[in-house]
This record gives sequence, structure tokens and C-alpha cells, in this order.
Amino acid sequence: MRLLPFALFLPLAACVAPPIPQAPLAPDTCGRAQYAGLVGAPLSTFNAAQVKGPVRILAPGSVMTMDHRPDRLNIYHSARGIVEQVTCG
Repeated sequence: MRLLPFALFLPLAACVAPPIPQAPLAPDTCGRAQYAGLVGAPLSTFNAAQVKGPVRILAPGSVMTMDHRPDRLNIYHSARGIVEQVTCG
């Protein structure tokens, strides 16, 4: 009798969806790995003058061009000035 509740839920285990495969990261063509440590830090800790290639700093709701430049470093930050994401493009 004690195993009855477990036996009722056993068929539900087969209903669990398999994990969704994650898309592979795009190649690091802008050196973003070097700046990954910025995520969660204040934007003021980032010095764009030290980056060798083009840099784009984007606040929430920023208007941006949609051209893809693999060598461009994109720094996304929150309204409070905290870096949220670092990407190439």
C-alpha cells in the first residue's frame, strides 16, 4: 500500500521533456572572453580606450544599427550601469 503513490507517479517520469540543446557560442572574433568578467560589474570599471577594435556600449532601449561586425565588442548594461552581457557583433 505504501508503494502505491510512487507507482502512480512512475508513468509521469516518461513525460519529462529532454533538455533543449544549447546553440554553440559564436566564435570569439572580438575578444569578448577577455571582458567576460565584466558581467555583474559597474560599467565604470570598463575602459573602452583599452579595446583594440570597435566598441559599442548599449543601454536598455538603445537605438543601434543592425549591421553585423564580428570584430565589434558590444557591452550591454542595465539602467543602473551594471554590465549584463558582453557579445561580438
